[in-house]
Amino acid sequence: VTELICQLAETIQYEMVEETYTVQRCTRVSDRICDTVYDLSITTKDDFQCVDIDYQYCWDEDKIVKDRTCIFSVDFDCGKFKPEDGKGAVGCQKTPTKKCYDTPRKVHEENCKPRQTKWCEKFTNEFPFPEE
Repeated sequence: VTELICQLAETIQYEMVEETYTVQRCTRVSDRICDTVYDLSITTKDDFQCVDIDYQYCWDEDKIVKDRTCIFSVDFDCGKFKPEDGKGAVGCQKTPTKKCYDTPRKVHEENCKPRQTKWCEKFTNEFPFPEE
């Protein structure tokens, strides 16, 4: 019988792989482009916005009105009358009467008319523009 003594042997082999990478570094630099430098300026422009407004125009007016008062009555006209039979008798005749008088008085009356007006308001808008 032959006995073999075996041992485990470990061998490390490296394979080299090349890899490329880029490093970026940023800095702030002021450069002239076409020898012209532009700055941002602001100009303002006025704009008017208007709306039509409906409203009631009202005013007080003094007016004179007349209160008319009438009294209806009956007047009796009494005296001797000769009836057809020839005998004298005392009798009364009714006569209707009407007496009226006016009493003026002042009243306040409010009058209104529809009107329309235009209401405008100014708005100032800013507009940026490039300037050399």
